[in-house]
Amino acid sequence: MIFIDTNIFYNILYETELTPKARKAIDMLVEPVISVIVYNELVHVTFRAYARRKYGIVSYQKFRKFFCRERNRCV
Repeated sequence: MIFIDTNIFYNILYETELTPKARKAIDMLVEPVISVIVYNELVHVTFRAYARRKYGIVSYQKFRKFFCRERNRCV
């Protein structure tokens, strides 16, 4: 078994210079292992990337403030 980190998924979802290597790594795996933490990180990173592209939000503090405002509550 080989553990798959968030970076592999990120580089597959978003075209980067590491995308070919990430695809090759996934293709070579026989029994990949993924944790809930990786899913959580991937969702967080995806939201941050979307906020940066769509709204120009770069800092975590501004992202959190925007996210809370959109949902009308903070966690």
